[in-house]
Amino acid sequence: MLRLSVETLSASEVHEQRDAPDEPQLSSLHATPFASDHQPAAIMTTDNAQDKTYDANAPALSRADRSKPFFPLSGLAKDGFSNEDEASATCFCGAVQLAFPVKGEGLVDTFICHCYDCYKLTASVMGTAAFVVKGTHLRHVRGEVYRVGTGFPGNFIVRIGTVDDLNLIEGPLKPRIEMFNKDRASYLKGAEGVEQYQGWYYGAYS
Repeated sequence: MLRLSVETLSASEVHEQRDAPDEPQLSSLHATPFASDHQPAAIMTTDNAQDKTYDANAPALSRADRSKPFFPLSGLAKDGFSNEDEASATCFCGAVQLAFPVKGEGLVDTFICHCYDCYKLTASVMGTAAFVVKGTHLRHVRGEVYRVGTGFPGNFIVRIGTVDDLNLIEGPLKPRIEMFNKDRASYLKGAEGVEQYQGWYYGAYS
């Protein structure tokens, strides 16, 4: 009986497998959804763990179906939710979980920011994607947010990476504006179809 699996091969391992004599003939591959654009090489194995076959023509592992909620295997909490009215955002350890609206007046705006403060806050120069939610429409499922900024009175800024249903980032949470482009790393391009601003946009909130 054959045992099918998906693994990642280094270049040297791929070369060795292609040159291996008497490779078994295998007729099918079990491919599972993969949460990233990176797709590992597909190999098939028999019951003998040393007997591997690299299949250069194996079908690509499919991306998540973006027409329905997608909860990747990330973080320690596994109770994220998403429906037509609200969805959850959870910290990595799962101690704090928020529920926020995905439509209506409670969802104020969505943006990408390249300011230097966001560089420090995220330890990254890739730009901060976030969204603004009215405090009256934000619900604490568990835990508590102990500090909030004063620049957006009555509002919360939620980083999009905390959202549990990642397909929302291409739907209601897709950024509307991109700001502080003057500080954007030179090797990054602006997001297509998004309003572009060289500096701060939310003058009305400051």
